[in-house]
Amino acid sequence: MKTLKVLLETHVLREGDHFRWQYMAADEDQSLQYWCKSCMCIWNGKEFKDLFWSMGNSSESYTVPVDKVLLSFMGNVNDYEKCREHDLKYYDDADILNRQHSNNNANWGNCFFIKKGAKRSREKMKHQVLLKLEEAEYEIRYATNKKNQALKELDDLNDPDYNIDNIYIQGETK
Repeated sequence: MKTLKVLLETHVLREGDHFRWQYMAADEDQSLQYWCKSCMCIWNGKEFKDLFWSMGNSSESYTVPVDKVLLSFMGNVNDYEKCREHDLKYYDDADILNRQHSNNNANWGNCFFIKKGAKRSREKMKHQVLLKLEEAEYEIRYATNKKNQALKELDDLNDPDYNIDNIYIQGETK
């Protein structure tokens, strides 16, 4: 995160530039400091508009006070193409512009973008497949535990001396 002055030493502002932002210091009324703000903004050619209301295109959109905030460049939306959320698993994070926030979720659109000309990332896809394997291993452990619990319950029920008042059948039955 940098002040605008420091940022402008290495970055030329272009309309469509997106930034993450945060206040440099706490204001007197901290309870309202981040109220109805996404902490992401767009440079519209004149000012920095927070994305919370209508992705920065509304008259209600908060104008970020550049003298009071730190900025971090996310990318310029004009360098990206819209995509759907499920496309993100194929591309390196460096090629993704994610504008999703608490007041604009994936179902509303205009949240996810892939850099124009970006190629699928073998590493990102391998990571996604490894996550899938990890989830499958968890499901196998869970199913094995359920099976073992059911076998124990069956053993207890097959024991004529076992007090069946002590059996509580786990899970759903049909």
